[in-house]
Amino acid sequence: MKKILFSVALILAMFMPLMVKAEDKVNVYVFVGKECAYCARLEEYLNTIKEEKNLNVIYYETWYNSTNLQGLKKAADYYKIEASKQTSVPLMVIGSRHFSGYADYMNPDIERAIDNYNGDDQSIVLLVADLVGLPSIHGSNTSNSAVAVVFILIVLGGVFLFAAPKKKV
Repeated sequence: MKKILFSVALILAMFMPLMVKAEDKVNVYVFVGKECAYCARLEEYLNTIKEEKNLNVIYYETWYNSTNLQGLKKAADYYKIEASKQTSVPLMVIGSRHFSGYADYMNPDIERAIDNYNGDDQSIVLLVADLVGLPSIHGSNTSNSAVAVVFILIVLGGVFLFAAPKKKV
């Protein structure tokens, strides 16, 4: 029995970093235009801090994808961005914060939003994504923690199934 408990503890210890890492990710949603110079600069900046800040960046191209453009318009309306700028890109959402446009002077504010991210992804971007089924052109918005938990439960079930005392006849 002690060997079984040790095996279970070892398996849990092996998969715990996967679960913690997935939950620590900061989701950043960015509406972009394919040839947009500001979008390219923002993407370059996010790539430089992606590892350090543990970012999960999801991009939605709006100039050639009408579904993504509708999502951008809904997000812009939600954030009360004036009508003449509702199709302006980039539009970035980090938790409850949004950033319209991009310039280097915004970097400290962006990093502050990342550092203050509380994991609340009930932002308008997720609501819009659910409504119109937005496809992502980069990144992924799926979490590995659910997969890890299911895998651990299956392994534990198997361990206890095979470790159960056998009835002698």
